[in-house]
Amino acid sequence: MSRSLPKFLGAATLCVLASSCTLISVDSQDGPPGAHADGLIDGHAVFGWRAEKGLLRAELLDGTSSGALFEISVWKLLRLEAGLAGVCVGIGPFDVGIGTLFFSPVVPQMMQESKPKPAPEATPATTETTPASTTTTTGG
Repeated sequence: MSRSLPKFLGAATLCVLASSCTLISVDSQDGPPGAHADGLIDGHAVFGWRAEKGLLRAELLDGTSSGALFEISVWKLLRLEAGLAGVCVGIGPFDVGIGTLFFSPVVPQMMQESKPKPAPEATPATTETTPASTTTTTGG
């Protein structure tokens, strides 16, 4: 039992160090709303419809993410991408990816919502003051 304690402490220390090198952010400013992780472990969990135009797309030894071995996409309904040390799965509007080492999951291109244009700024009303025309007639 005394031998398992150092192994456990070593594994726990490794887990703490590995997780401390990862930055997780929740944002919706620059892309679809969701959470993104960057560091030793990269990943994302986002919500949004993919901008997929084709009905079926399959790529071998390539994909959206760097280090992908394959990617299969069925319109906007399903996406599966895998690498040596990670995977991305998209079902409907949800897309989740996690990877490390040679696989860095990337959020696929999403459809952009048409944002309403801001109303033009109201300019202060300018009232032109025209002098009253006075005509004088001289009789003669």
